[in-house]
Amino acid sequence: MSFPRITVPSTERPGSLLATGLAFGCLGVGLPFALAAKLANPDRTVILLSGDGTFGLNGMEFDTAVRHGIPVVCVIGNDQACPGKGDRIGQTGLCERLDRSDDTASGFQDGGRNVRCVLIGFSAEKRGGSSMEYFKDKIALVTGGASGMGRAVCEQMGRHGATLVVADINHEGAQEVAGSILAAGGQARAANLDVTQREDVHDLVNQTAHEHGRLDLIFNNAGIGILGDERDKTLDHWKKIIDVNLLGVLHGTTAAYPLMVEQGFGQIVNMASMAGYIPSPMDAAYGTTKHAVVGLSVSLRDEAADLGVKVNAVCPGFIKTPIIFNTPILNVNFSREEMEENLPEFLFMDVNKAGTAILKGIARNRAMIVFPLHARLAWWLMRLYPPLFDRIGRLQIKSFRKHRIQGGVD
Repeated sequence: MSFPRITVPSTERPGSLLATGLAFGCLGVGLPFALAAKLANPDRTVILLSGDGTFGLNGMEFDTAVRHGIPVVCVIGNDQACPGKGDRIGQTGLCERLDRSDDTASGFQDGGRNVRCVLIGFSAEKRGGSSMEYFKDKIALVTGGASGMGRAVCEQMGRHGATLVVADINHEGAQEVAGSILAAGGQARAANLDVTQREDVHDLVNQTAHEHGRLDLIFNNAGIGILGDERDKTLDHWKKIIDVNLLGVLHGTTAAYPLMVEQGFGQIVNMASMAGYIPSPMDAAYGTTKHAVVGLSVSLRDEAADLGVKVNAVCPGFIKTPIIFNTPILNVNFSREEMEENLPEFLFMDVNKAGTAILKGIARNRAMIVFPLHARLAWWLMRLYPPLFDRIGRLQIKSFRKHRIQGGVD
């Protein structure tokens, strides 16, 4: 069975694939619709267009097409949106069942029979490599690198060949992380850094670039939080959070951006949060800074793209990190132990898995790196039905106020 020649541009945008005048095609609605189109016009080959290769297209349906001699060309435009499950095209399992016909074109064919799968714009991971290869020989500076997601990102980048500057106000912790990277055969050094001090941040960025001849990546990760009823917070609480969470990110960004523009490449990764796109009752200052970091990142991303600089915002949900358990809680009558006992364990992602998710998002240059599942659900629900979060927030603050000590600042 011969197939029409298909020329489709490589793309990094899910669903942005277009092919016209070749055959019947369907976009993200499953193979059965394409087969129905084939029955309606037997002279044409079925071309299935998919934005990410995970629209429920499994091996069984392809086997059905093969058995009945129905020629099918499946063109997958991107693998960025979400991972496949089981035997779906989104994973390599189905493609490995088909004989590789052209490594350079990422083409797969079922041993010369009727089904052809063409992968367009696939990442290195789907081409048999790994997205982690992206970090080999990178020069990276990570603030807040002594603990939590900063530590996980540093150690994982170190294992994959990056040279790290582990920066933190906790210099002893930064030294410990750098030491663990060195012990594992990587390259790293520690730096004592207070991200609220603009000159110190700029000096470290310039020093790193001078020492290594370039700066490939900066991860502005340092952050803090203060929980409590807004009536119990002062302007000093707000200033403390803004200085670290927003100005700390801004200091790193403004230091690295001109340097990266001058060298013609680089990547700025800013730590935001799920709180950067949904309400954060009891944590308004934190939510304010994280909304601002998202705004900074997505705005600068468009401006920086033509100058060779990538910008990403990391928006994690609940992760097992020190900030969860060390955040001060103002004017309440329950202990931290009681709070920890009542936290829904199943919601919290392991910090090392979070580090992997961050690095994959960086390698794929996602504008917003949103994870895990509950954070992605919150992202969509906030856009589909914002009033839901008003109700959730009011329930949260009502429950919290049951433990508030009366006599706080009214």
